[in-house]
Amino acid sequence: MSSARLHPTRVLRSRSGFGRLLASFARTAAPRPPADTTPSPTTPESLEPSGGRSRLYLFAEKMFGIDIRSLALFRICLALLMLSDLLYRAQDMQAHYTDAGVMPIALVSVVQQQHWYWSIHTMHPALPFEVGLFVLAGLFALSLLVGYRTRTVSVICWLLLISLQNRNTMVLTGGDQMLRMLAFWGMFLPLGVCWSVDRALDKSGEIVPPRIFSMGSIALLVQLASIYLFGALLKSGPTWHTDNTAVFYSLSMDQFSTPLALSLLHYHDLLKVLTILAYRLELLAPLFLLASAFSGLFRTLIVFLYVGFHISLGLTLELGLFPVIGAFAWLVLLPSWFWETLFRLSARLPFRFAPTLPPALLLHWPALRERLRPQRLHLRSPRLVSGLVAFYLVYILAWNVRVLDFDRYVHLFPRSWNWIGEVVRVDQYWALFAPDPMMSHGWVVVPAILANGQEVDLKTDAAPVNWNPPPLVSATYYNERWRKYLMNICEGDNQSHCFTYASYLGNHWNQTHPPEQRVKKVSIYMVRRTALPNYQLTDPERVQLFIGEYP
Repeated sequence: MSSARLHPTRVLRSRSGFGRLLASFARTAAPRPPADTTPSPTTPESLEPSGGRSRLYLFAEKMFGIDIRSLALFRICLALLMLSDLLYRAQDMQAHYTDAGVMPIALVSVVQQQHWYWSIHTMHPALPFEVGLFVLAGLFALSLLVGYRTRTVSVICWLLLISLQNRNTMVLTGGDQMLRMLAFWGMFLPLGVCWSVDRALDKSGEIVPPRIFSMGSIALLVQLASIYLFGALLKSGPTWHTDNTAVFYSLSMDQFSTPLALSLLHYHDLLKVLTILAYRLELLAPLFLLASAFSGLFRTLIVFLYVGFHISLGLTLELGLFPVIGAFAWLVLLPSWFWETLFRLSARLPFRFAPTLPPALLLHWPALRERLRPQRLHLRSPRLVSGLVAFYLVYILAWNVRVLDFDRYVHLFPRSWNWIGEVVRVDQYWALFAPDPMMSHGWVVVPAILANGQEVDLKTDAAPVNWNPPPLVSATYYNERWRKYLMNICEGDNQSHCFTYASYLGNHWNQTHPPEQRVKKVSIYMVRRTALPNYQLTDPERVQLFIGEYP
């Protein structure tokens, strides 16, 4: 095939299978001709819901309807987040997900004995089994990325995601909760309706509406708003409402602080203003969602306001994937106005803003097409599925209300109902820096006595042991998973976790050192310091968490 035939505009006019594929992509991506003022039969304007529907329905459709291009972007972002999460976790696959690490299967059952959690990853303790599950999850995430058999794949991706999270709950963060909920509600949406292989292969002839309005879209957007609303309501401490020092204490937390955060600690008045703004952004998220239904421009501005909010979190605090997940989640709210404006502007550029596939796929498309079986887009969910979505939407709202005041609402939502949410992992708790940020924080030191009498720090493989504050404490944690794990074992009664952590470090040391340097005795210390109301920090204090003889 000549290179001229690979030009996108010529392919779109062709009658080949690949030409029809690109044409199906362009149906929802191509901008309207600027000279034509008559609405096209395929434009969103001509497909707006009209007569026979109440004003309340039309308003709800504007508020909770999701543009199919935004839904496609949501699917792509969700798949990329799952792939990134897998790659991120794979760095510590043996340490976090096998019996040779810090969370053997026997300990999983002890940690989760009061919960209805389940995990395929606990079926075998060996590393090859975990590698196989990681690869399998990655392949299904790739299928979700391109939108092939999207409905089935989205369910499998969700199952593998919660199975992986349940394997080691000690390393879970707020970002994992958010990703889990996005994947759960995404199952009830037609994610393959646009910019997907499913759309290209669909032969049903069913008219695809410009926006998807269903119980699934309502649940997804209500969940997004509730994350911020209940997160704000849980921030009931004086640092958020009286002296406005919450942002200062948050940026002071050694485990999370970035260089930018440390440089901002000297601007006390600015930090008070940022405290007020951060709290108001969380509290007013549902109101902004309601008001943005009246204007596409306003809705777009709200989306990028919250995207910017999450970017600022990522720049000042080491929170792993949480800021990225939060920013991507808001992109599903991009209105039709945004896409129409974007495509009109792109028409003036020398290149066309439309999805294309690589030439290699063009050359092999006929053979590939024979192997791909069409699947219906499933634009409408059965009533039973819609009823299930409505039930779990009410359930998670009731769960969040109970979290606000457990003693007051436990008789309305008893503990015996927890299994309904835990078995599908819709249990949630959005208490980031609530009711107040932690005042005490620090770093972990693991001194060990070797057979030759030498003392080393097993966490850093350094000798002698250094008890002084590191230049940047957050940099002493290998990644966000280890940061969360060590913060968890430093809180409450976690003697069993300290033992497995010390054993893991000791085994790793002994495997890489000669017999005369074998570990004989291990201790775990939290070196803690406290942020004071006068914007000062106390001197470091050593708190012993564990001490034991190594076998």
